[in-house]
Amino acid sequence: MSWHQTFGIWLDNPLTDWRVIKEAKNLLQAVGDLETVAKSALAKLT
Repeated sequence: MSWHQTFGIWLDNPLTDWRVIKEAKNLLQAVGDLETVAKSALAKLT
Protein backbone atom coordinates (compact mmCIF):
# COMPACT_ATOMS: atom_id res chain seq x y z
CA MET A 1 0.00 0.00 0.00
CA SER A 2 1.72 3.14 -1.19
CA TRP A 3 1.40 6.60 0.31
CA HIS A 4 -0.47 7.80 -2.77
CA GLN A 5 -2.93 4.89 -2.67
CA THR A 6 -3.72 5.51 0.98
CA PHE A 7 -4.26 9.23 0.59
CA GLY A 8 -5.88 8.83 -2.83
CA ILE A 9 -8.69 6.87 -1.17
CA TRP A 10 -9.09 9.66 1.38
CA LEU A 11 -9.03 12.46 -1.12
CA ASP A 12 -11.61 10.78 -3.34
CA ASN A 13 -14.12 11.68 -0.65
CA PRO A 14 -14.91 15.44 -0.73
CA LEU A 15 -15.93 15.47 2.94
CA THR A 16 -12.63 13.89 3.96
CA ASP A 17 -10.84 16.31 1.64
CA TRP A 18 -12.49 19.23 3.44
CA ARG A 19 -11.57 17.77 6.82
CA VAL A 20 -7.95 17.29 5.75
CA ILE A 21 -7.81 20.95 4.65
CA LYS A 22 -9.37 22.05 7.95
CA GLU A 23 -6.86 19.95 9.93
CA ALA A 24 -3.99 21.39 7.90
CA LYS A 25 -5.19 24.93 8.66
CA ASN A 26 -5.43 24.11 12.38
CA LEU A 27 -1.92 22.65 12.27
CA LEU A 28 -0.54 25.73 10.53
CA GLN A 29 -2.26 27.94 13.10
CA ALA A 30 -0.71 25.91 15.94
CA VAL A 31 2.73 26.18 14.34
CA GLY A 32 2.26 29.94 14.00
CA ASP A 33 1.28 30.19 17.67
CA LEU A 34 4.35 28.18 18.71
CA GLU A 35 6.56 30.44 16.63
CA THR A 36 5.11 33.52 18.33
CA VAL A 37 5.66 32.00 21.78
CA ALA A 38 9.23 31.01 20.90
CA LYS A 39 10.02 34.51 19.63
CA SER A 40 8.69 36.19 22.77
CA ALA A 41 10.62 33.71 24.95
CA LEU A 42 13.82 34.49 23.04
CA ALA A 43 13.16 38.22 23.35
CA LYS A 44 12.92 37.86 27.14
CA LEU A 45 16.18 35.91 27.31
CA THR A 46 18.23 38.40 25.32
